[in-house]
Amino acid sequence: LAMEVDRLNQLQSAQWGNAMNGDTRAADTVLKIIDKRTKLLGLIDEDDTSATMQTVVVTGDSTAYIDALRAITTPKVINAAKESDDG
Repeated sequence: LAMEVDRLNQLQSAQWGNAMNGDTRAADTVLKIIDKRTKLLGLIDEDDTSATMQTVVVTGDSTAYIDALRAITTPKVINAAKESDDG
């Protein structure tokens, strides 16, 4: 198991720079590697259909990356809070 995780880490490291520079194929590869690792480690229930994957391609610095991640996750939290306030 440790050897397989190490191999996945090496593959991800090899693609990470390209993915962060906007290469959509590299980003897709990185996401597939992350998915494979989480399944291998048992972090995600493979039968759970409630989880969805989104590809986010961001150019710029780490602040732009973090802002993009917040943009796709924050609205769900805000909407849930608003629904609680409205009801």
